[in-house]
Amino acid sequence: MELDSWDDLRFVLAVSKHGTLTGAAKALGVDQTTVTRRLRALEERLETKLFEQLRGGARLTPAGKAFAEAAAEVDERLHALGRTVVAKATELEGPIRLTLSSILAACWIDDLHAFARRHPRLELQLVVGDDFRNLSRREADVALRRTSSPPEHLVGRKLSPLADAIYGAPSLRDVPKSELPWMGWAPDLPESILEKARARCSPDRSFSMYVDSMLVLLEAARRGHTALMLGCVVGDAQHGLVRLSEPIASDQHLWALTHPDIQQSPRVRALMDFLAEFVTAHRDALMGG
Repeated sequence: MELDSWDDLRFVLAVSKHGTLTGAAKALGVDQTTVTRRLRALEERLETKLFEQLRGGARLTPAGKAFAEAAAEVDERLHALGRTVVAKATELEGPIRLTLSSILAACWIDDLHAFARRHPRLELQLVVGDDFRNLSRREADVALRRTSSPPEHLVGRKLSPLADAIYGAPSLRDVPKSELPWMGWAPDLPESILEKARARCSPDRSFSMYVDSMLVLLEAARRGHTALMLGCVVGDAQHGLVRLSEPIASDQHLWALTHPDIQQSPRVRALMDFLAEFVTAHRDALMGG
């Protein structure tokens, strides 16, 4: 039996990785019905059961494990081929994907637009999100991230130390730190800077609600519903927010990261050099000055 397309690999790998049809569907950007239909059709063509549906999850059968391992190997070779193509390109042209947080992208959109204007033959694509995109799988070419421990399989530059501060609406200026209101990230997200800030300032107060959107948290802060711990370069740029604390040195740094296979690509080098250049220009703001 033959696969209808290489796209079948994505569905098997997604279920293998996430362990549930729901998780696979979310990762693939489709609904659960589509995942179920594609997997059943694949099993019919292969005349082999690949998954056992369990309460709360999906388990690979022995045949499914073998298929998933083979699929992962093929998938990695395809992505390695893509990285090779990028690495061997000699012209400063074509697409270059930068992933960074939404709030940092908004703050630095003028600088990023300046890079695009400086290199009109490059196509700068912003991949906005607060998670580490998989650079090995070319979900992005370069990541601009604050972290204390970059993934070991990536290479890059430590661009700047960082400082944070507590921010809120002007109406919260005279509120004791221990009585500040707090909203948090959705509970299924990793511990965030907001949790650390609440624990530092108001350990006896609980979160009034949870939100998984920085846009919503910023609006809530402007209305006085919550305090926020933000990087100074971000917080100082927010209309309607003021500092409620002195700058607090962070244990994290701002890094520009890429995959070692493509670090010498002209496109990647141009973007990495630009990030180092404009972060240097913003260093005082990054450190709370």
